[in-house]
Amino acid sequence: MLKRIIAIALIYLFAAPVMATTLDEVCAFLTERKATTGDFAQEKTAKALKRPLKSSGTFRIDEAGIEWRTVKPFKSVMKVEKTKITQIGADGKENIIEAGSNQVFESVAKMMSAVFSGDKSALEEAFFVDFADEGESCALSMKPKDKTIQSAISSIDMRVDCVKKEMRSVLVTQANGDTILYTFSNQLHPSF
Repeated sequence: MLKRIIAIALIYLFAAPVMATTLDEVCAFLTERKATTGDFAQEKTAKALKRPLKSSGTFRIDEAGIEWRTVKPFKSVMKVEKTKITQIGADGKENIIEAGSNQVFESVAKMMSAVFSGDKSALEEAFFVDFADEGESCALSMKPKDKTIQSAISSIDMRVDCVKKEMRSVLVTQANGDTILYTFSNQLHPSF
């Protein structure tokens, strides 16, 4: 019996490096689903603020883009698509920012699409990417290559649950040191 336990322990010990998750695998499982919905919590920290600003709501990510529906502290909707950003305030007033010929908007939209779609080639085109397999989770640290984006965002750090194959959090560090942390939960993957 003791030999069997030792044999099983050795199998797990030597099999662990073989079962390591790669960046290619993470990108593949983040893109294999047509859509992801769930809840988010957002926490903004800024040097000018004494305490973090917190909000929460629901999100949807699909090939059309990203939709954030904030419920607390105020209701609002923000849709980020490849050609426009639509914001709807608590009063129902809609504000649309069109991409048009705006190079900065185009770069930001492409960058955000790469982050949330898990498209490895787009990620590596837009960012210097560091990847670490931490067992049940993985960490991606991305620094923008584009100088214009670097003036606004210094890094985006993503944590992925490699067992559930889901994004757990995204930390955006702005060039001035302020941060925005998104934490995701209750994720579903509808096929519609």
